Amino acid sequence: MGNTVSSATPRSASAGIDSYVSELSDVRYEKSLGSGHFMKTIRCKHREGLVVVKIFIKPDAGISLRKYVQELKAERDILLDIPNAFPYQRIIETDRAAYMIRQHLYSNLYDRISTRPFLASIEKKWIAYQILTGLAAAHAQHIYHGDIKTENILVTSWNWAYLTDFSSFKPTFLPEDNPADFSFFFDTSSRRVCYLAPERFYAPGETLFSDKDGSLCESMDIFSLGCTIAELFLEGTPLFSLSQLLRYRSGDYDPSPELERIDDLHIRNMIKHMIQLDPANRKTAETYLAEWAGKAFPEYFYTFLHNYVASLGDATVSANPLADRKIERIYHDFDKIAVALEIMNESTQDEVSELPERESPSGRAVLSGHVGDGCLIFTTIICSALRNVGQPSSKLFALDLLLALAVHLSDEPRLDRLVPYIVALLDDDCGYVRATAVTTLTQLLNMIERITPPDANIFPEYILPSLRRFSSDPDAFVRAKYAQCVPAIAETALRFLELSQLLRDNSHSELEADGDPYQQITYDSGLRDLQEIIQEEVITLLIDPDPLVKRTLLSEMARLCIIFGRQKANDVLLSHMITYLNDTDWQLRSAFFESIVGVGTFVGGRSLEEYILPLMVQALTDAEEFVIEKVLNALTSLAELGLLQKTKLKELAGTVVPLVCHPNTWIRFGAIAFISCAARLLPQIDVRCILYPIISPFLKTDIADITEVNLLESLKNPISRVLYDQTLAFASKAAAAGDRERVLSGGSYRGMEYNRPLHGVVDVASPTERGKVSQGPESNELLQRLRELGMTDEDKEKLFAMKYYISKATQSRLRKSAADMQYQWAYPDELEGKSDLVALKNFGITPHTLFLSPNEDFRPSFLVSDAVLPNAPWMSRAPSDSNVSQVFDPTRSLSPVSASVKQLRSPTHRRNASDTSLMQHLNVRARSPAMGEPYATSPTSLMSERLSETGTDATSTTVSSAPMPRSASANVLVPLSRTKHPSVGGGGLDSLLAVPGRASPMVSAPHNRKRRGHSRTGSDASSIVTSTTNDDAASVSDRVSLMTAGDGHPGLSTRSGMMGNSFEGKDKYIRRLVAKKVREYFPPPIPELGPKVSIRTAANAPAQRPRRAKGSSTLSHDWSGWRPEGILVAHLAEHREPINCLRISADNTFFVTCSDDKTVKVWDTARLEKNVTNRARLTYTGHEGKVKALTFCENTHSVASASEDGAIHVCRVECVNRGGAWRYIGYHPVRTMHLENDYVELLEHYDTETHSVLVYVTAKGKLCGIDLRTMTEVWSFDCPPQHGKVTAMVLDKQKIFLITGTHRGVFTLWDLRFKLQVKVWAHPSRKPIHRMGIWGGSEGLFITVAVDGPTQEVSVWNVDSSECQQVWCVVAAGPHGTDIEEEMNKVYGAGLKAVHPPDLDDFIGTKPSTTSDTTPISASANTSVFTFLTFPDAPYMLTAGTDRKVRLWSFTDIEASYVVTGLEPDDAPPRYSSHQFGDIQFHFEYTPTHHFTPTTSSVVSGSASTSASRSVSSPRLLRTASSSQQARTTNTGSGVGMVASPTLVRHRDAIVDAARTVLPFPMLITAGRDGVVKVWK
Repeated sequence: MGNTVSSATPRSASAGIDSYVSELSDVRYEKSLGSGHFMKTIRCKHREGLVVVKIFIKPDAGISLRKYVQELKAERDILLDIPNAFPYQRIIETDRAAYMIRQHLYSNLYDRISTRPFLASIEKKWIAYQILTGLAAAHAQHIYHGDIKTENILVTSWNWAYLTDFSSFKPTFLPEDNPADFSFFFDTSSRRVCYLAPERFYAPGETLFSDKDGSLCESMDIFSLGCTIAELFLEGTPLFSLSQLLRYRSGDYDPSPELERIDDLHIRNMIKHMIQLDPANRKTAETYLAEWAGKAFPEYFYTFLHNYVASLGDATVSANPLADRKIERIYHDFDKIAVALEIMNESTQDEVSELPERESPSGRAVLSGHVGDGCLIFTTIICSALRNVGQPSSKLFALDLLLALAVHLSDEPRLDRLVPYIVALLDDDCGYVRATAVTTLTQLLNMIERITPPDANIFPEYILPSLRRFSSDPDAFVRAKYAQCVPAIAETALRFLELSQLLRDNSHSELEADGDPYQQITYDSGLRDLQEIIQEEVITLLIDPDPLVKRTLLSEMARLCIIFGRQKANDVLLSHMITYLNDTDWQLRSAFFESIVGVGTFVGGRSLEEYILPLMVQALTDAEEFVIEKVLNALTSLAELGLLQKTKLKELAGTVVPLVCHPNTWIRFGAIAFISCAARLLPQIDVRCILYPIISPFLKTDIADITEVNLLESLKNPISRVLYDQTLAFASKAAAAGDRERVLSGGSYRGMEYNRPLHGVVDVASPTERGKVSQGPESNELLQRLRELGMTDEDKEKLFAMKYYISKATQSRLRKSAADMQYQWAYPDELEGKSDLVALKNFGITPHTLFLSPNEDFRPSFLVSDAVLPNAPWMSRAPSDSNVSQVFDPTRSLSPVSASVKQLRSPTHRRNASDTSLMQHLNVRARSPAMGEPYATSPTSLMSERLSETGTDATSTTVSSAPMPRSASANVLVPLSRTKHPSVGGGGLDSLLAVPGRASPMVSAPHNRKRRGHSRTGSDASSIVTSTTNDDAASVSDRVSLMTAGDGHPGLSTRSGMMGNSFEGKDKYIRRLVAKKVREYFPPPIPELGPKVSIRTAANAPAQRPRRAKGSSTLSHDWSGWRPEGILVAHLAEHREPINCLRISADNTFFVTCSDDKTVKVWDTARLEKNVTNRARLTYTGHEGKVKALTFCENTHSVASASEDGAIHVCRVECVNRGGAWRYIGYHPVRTMHLENDYVELLEHYDTETHSVLVYVTAKGKLCGIDLRTMTEVWSFDCPPQHGKVTAMVLDKQKIFLITGTHRGVFTLWDLRFKLQVKVWAHPSRKPIHRMGIWGGSEGLFITVAVDGPTQEVSVWNVDSSECQQVWCVVAAGPHGTDIEEEMNKVYGAGLKAVHPPDLDDFIGTKPSTTSDTTPISASANTSVFTFLTFPDAPYMLTAGTDRKVRLWSFTDIEASYVVTGLEPDDAPPRYSSHQFGDIQFHFEYTPTHHFTPTTSSVVSGSASTSASRSVSSPRLLRTASSSQQARTTNTGSGVGMVASPTLVRHRDAIVDAARTVLPFPMLITAGRDGVVKVWK
């Protein structure tokens, strides 16, 4: 293309560039780049970023460039695989022009050479190596560049180089005498710099293609590359201009003088070799790389660096995820990088491995130059990525890497390259990143030993202004880190000031050191400004409200004293430090004495004796013994440093000596160390005359020298801890006896006389002292108590010697206790969340033991009364069920009974409680029970019945008065006003009473359209906490319990039986506390879950079942003789998707189903007796995902359901009985929770004495128990992923163990008490476990398991021994004449022995051990049992599954087993038998090869079909089949039955769940994957 277009060729009118850019629809013109004539280069905006567009304007519209376009596209496809090549991404030709488009990068090599920070020598070599590598790869593919120059080499911020703008289309040869062609094609920058090889120019008259083919070659690119590398190392000075190159071609110019400026000899020689005039002498790029390896280029460029950096990712993309991944990879690969760069040697291994720490410069090893060079390359990569990272962890990794690499860098790159990036992180949003950045910056600046003149003012102008905001940082941890770094920063700033002064002195060497007053003033003013800045920061940190910041600053206080000088150390530092001794934080006081030695060394003897020593002596009686030990260590250190005068030593020795009797070992050791130190420093005469007499009373034997060893061997035994603590307690009681009332009333201790003698201490003194002080009853009591604890006369003397310390320590503790109590009363909310324990013995309080028991008479109902309405037995509870507690809220009025509530609050009502009750205000007639013990009446049913009798809505009910028996309890608990639930609207007292109203928006009841809507708010006092955190829930529960537990509160009886404890006092606070504890240990059931129900209460309710089925056995509650006959009673097909679960309530009043159609439906069992209604009574649509699991809260009408969106809803089904017919009011949520990134697949519930636990299993294998009272986690387990997905679970009867089964056949036993995994074993088939249940036929823990497989196996396993006991299975018919035992051997020949659970790598692909490798099981592969039912009152088991059949397995007579439903008309009737195989009893169904053909009538009627499905395993059964059928059909009772073809009656898909109801008469309910519920009798 270039050869065919000449500069002399007339060009078409160069219209505006915009007109050409408009042909590209996805780019927008931004600016022009360069001044080229051959092609126009512009920068445009694309939706994915900036792009560079090169436009070649066609001179004539008829010119076709298709050949060049195809060549360039083929060239692009090859160059895309070369890491250091950057081809055009798009090449487009139109009628007017040709376009070449690539991504825009910020800088090229020409710009980078002159940009700060300037390239170091190793970085120049790194760029040259990349260019050579990219060129060698392109030449290997026979692609030549043709125009290599600094403008055509792109360099990223991490110094990755690209060869770009390959120009094979430009002319290869140019005339020597016409520079216009060179300017037109190659001089795009108008610098007249020439990089072309000399052979590309031809002289006038020379034939152009006489000995050349007109194409580019390797030697031409090598010459251009040599010129480019030379310009790189010459700091941007070009090697040739056009005229110089032509002179060089003719031999008139030598570039060697310019090349001599290059310091590196190997680079210089390589460039000279590249720019030789003879192209034959030039070598290939690959040869230059090989020959100059280890010379011009380090070896690690070849072996590690280039491949590693190229693998870090697409370097042209700067997205945050890529930057994070790049830094994380470098961090994790740092060991490999260190080995490759040879920085992990013996001298530096410890230094690099501990990234946050820094070794002193003198301790660093002298490293070779190339080690630091490699570190500089990685430093550039990290700094470049650091600007785009988004994760705080990546920033922390980068800081650690920079600190580790900075050890091997020189001072200049540390300041120029690292400091700006670290300072930028000081503004990060993450506090931990800011703290780490401060630490890293401090350590980095501490490494610097030399500075340049531009960096002389880096601290006052850059570093310190960036750090000043840290003294007021909102994060205490950041402030503490800054306080730790302030001394080091101040020292480094002072050192920089001195280095800058040294630079000024060197620059003015002609002046004397003191002869330049300007320089002296500059240094002094700089020092003064530095001290003022540091002083301001230190003062701010000294008065920080967080003790952690103060403790951190104290640890470095000695270094600050050096910076401030003695005067400011006394005035500023010491004056603030001594205030810390009044702080309640003992760790802060301890830190003060740890740092006081360094401060005391600097402030001088006067300050030490007048200020510090008195405070240290006072601190010897600190309430915290750890502080005393620090004081003794500080005194010893000051003495060893010679800062204490001899008189002070003698005084302090007399003060410290009694502490050798202290029970604390560390205090004794500290006292011994100080005494021995004083003995060494004092003259011998003072030791013998003064010190030894003081210490001798505490010695068992005389010693020659006072040393640590001698004192340790000769000292008497210390006072026991028991005696010391008892004396302190008695002294505290004696000291505070006269002031306790003032303390408890919020008074101050300021008026106490702390210096008065403590009777309890003085009275245990020596007989001489006892004669001076009168003894009192308290002293005698203490003496007697101490003697009972083993006090001897020697102990008395020791206690007397320590009386000063005991007295002062007592006062310190009392002051601390008083301050804490006052703070607690002043700020109770702030202390509510703290866990600090209060030692009651410090207040002289004697503990008492109380026995707590459950409240026997704590009635929770809206009306607590001994009366019960005879016609409301449907709300009667099981005798063992406890009642539910409601809570009274005195701040709310509950319309429409607000007048009643006000009367309840009045004193008159409480006084007349025996004569008046809430019954009078609610117009509910009290009736005496007909017989037996009274039942606790539910408020919901009671009020609903009353309102149904009057026919009045709750909001319009009029109240009147009615008499009430005096025996009824007058204590009434009014429930709290509800809060609204997000899914269900409404609120008020009518919700509490379950009065019919507007239907909930989430609940539909289509069968009753005339009833009034019901409004429900969703939760009460306990359920309020469902939207709060666990801590909030606990606090709400505590406040509620306290509010209802005290005297004078309505709703709580004052009888001892109601209290549930043995406390007989009248203190209302203690009564509230005890009542709170009773509720904690014996919590009542959850009120909003509704009353407890059972089948017993439902069966004994005559109004619930006005008509009993004829011939039914329900009268005696004995259903053991009932057998399902397979007669279809109801076909419920309201679900639109597969049903997942079916559960029936404890009283058999209704059952619920859930489905993939996101609904939960409530079905009434009473409607199955007559006038069968095939529609659900209630439908809940509150879930947003497929509902996968549901369960009833134990013995209640509340249902827990879970969906695929992670939601769990606990809802109460409101239903009332009116005239024997149940009315369903609503389906009201009372608890909700949501799981993130997971969902529940299994649900169970159980109640304990202290918890109401909802058990769920998630799809990711998490097992969790949630207490519905507080919505807190009771226990949780994580199923190992190699065990598979949990598909079944069962709880034992005592709710102690949980057994789970997985889809890989693994059983796991979990102990819920100790939260342990007890044992694990696997089914030998290793097939999925579909259902599990508790087998109650034997002693011990046995489980029934339905296992996936062709035999529809249901087996019983002994959990203790992991052994199989019994098996029920279906064996397909074998070949003619095959014995059934032989068929069973094929299936279970290997037995059913438990196998080990799978490990991570040995389970997948394992063959089951129950089948042979060569013998296939002749049964359908998709037949499995999904559900089974066993009953404690019936000797049989019902199973159902994928074959859509329901089987009855008889336990007493296996031959009496039969198929209840699902047998096709042409199916042979099965037989049943039992055999013992080893230790396992097998019960199996099989189909004989010869069977009796059923009669025609058996296909017509449902009962006859049932007869045909019975076992025909013996002639006896065949003879009695008809009679048995007749007996069963005559005992079905009244009701509706469906007689049809079995094909129409049976389920169309697998049966997934089943249940049995006994009301109104026994029936079987099945649910299938076809979305249909069927009811059978």
